[in-house]
Amino acid sequence: MSNFEITHFQLPIETEAQDILEDRYGFLWIASTNGLWRFDGGNFKNYSKNELEQTSITDNHISYLFEDSAGVLWVGTYGGGLLKYDREYDRFQRFIHDENNPESLSFNEVRVIYETADKAFYIGTDGGGLNLMDRETGTFKRYQHNTLDVESISHNNVLDIQESPDGRLFIGTWIGLNIFHPNTGKFTRLVKNIP
Repeated sequence: MSNFEITHFQLPIETEAQDILEDRYGFLWIASTNGLWRFDGGNFKNYSKNELEQTSITDNHISYLFEDSAGVLWVGTYGGGLLKYDREYDRFQRFIHDENNPESLSFNEVRVIYETADKAFYIGTDGGGLNLMDRETGTFKRYQHNTLDVESISHNNVLDIQESPDGRLFIGTWIGLNIFHPNTGKFTRLVKNIP
């Protein structure tokens, strides 16, 4: 057994941590209900919503953190959509739902972010289904529950995304597990009799 040390630290304010991620540069990112926090080993920096600043975070309830294969930090919010962190300028690019744009994020409550082995980038929302993001154009393809289509996702509340070694995507929802087939855009529901 290796020797290890546990260090206790406390955020400067009372909050609830939703997710924690250490990025490739050694920064510790903490998703909280009071904004996003970055810890450099000595100091904390808080990122919070600022109505007057278009490059601030969009919501103080941060739900999910993900660093992609290129080292880009993605931040999911619970009400403010998806954020991409710009390390050079210490600011955020926003991707939010626009009801007039079918290529926007389907819903602003982000539950999970996932990158596949072949670099496909998926966003699971808590009410808008599954999104496939084109990171070059900033557009999204939506996969949503359709009661008339048994090959649609079983529910629009996506809880988790995982990839099997053979490349199949397993999508967990409030109502059952699905296998997503990216080549056809269809789902196989592993729980039967879902309306």
